[in-house]
Amino acid sequence: MEKRDSDNKHIKHQKDNTELSDYKYYFEEIAKKKGFKKYTDYQTFLAKKHGFKSMNEYNLYLIKQKGVSSSYEYKTMLAHSIGLETAGEYDKLLQAEHKQRPRNQKLAKLIRDRLKETGMNQSDLARKVGDNRSLVSLYVRGLCFPRKDKLDKILKALQIIYND
Repeated sequence: MEKRDSDNKHIKHQKDNTELSDYKYYFEEIAKKKGFKKYTDYQTFLAKKHGFKSMNEYNLYLIKQKGVSSSYEYKTMLAHSIGLETAGEYDKLLQAEHKQRPRNQKLAKLIRDRLKETGMNQSDLARKVGDNRSLVSLYVRGLCFPRKDKLDKILKALQIIYND
């Protein structure tokens, strides 16, 4: 069961003048090119293609190919490779990179502005869209961008008129 380099993208640090990217966004791009709606569908396809029962089993296999036994250990290894001490520092670096994405920040500002205008809070919005408040908080802080179906619900709940 050989892993092809095209199946994964290595995470690099901004100090090296390379873009920091995580697997999710890479797989979203590839999934669309391969005709899948979601990156998880693509990952599941790859898992089954390589003879694994689940995406988690496949991901663990890929991690073990790097010589580590868990995803936490892998994150720690990635952290060390870019001069960080812990997996937690690495996660914070990824979050900072996500926050810099212009579309995340545009949506975050739009949501914050509309919440203020409508007098709603994050909990109100979460109830209207059927999410938990912590996920809505990620959108408000620009750390995460919702799937299209969730984005549609958010825009509707905030009474934002848009064209598909």
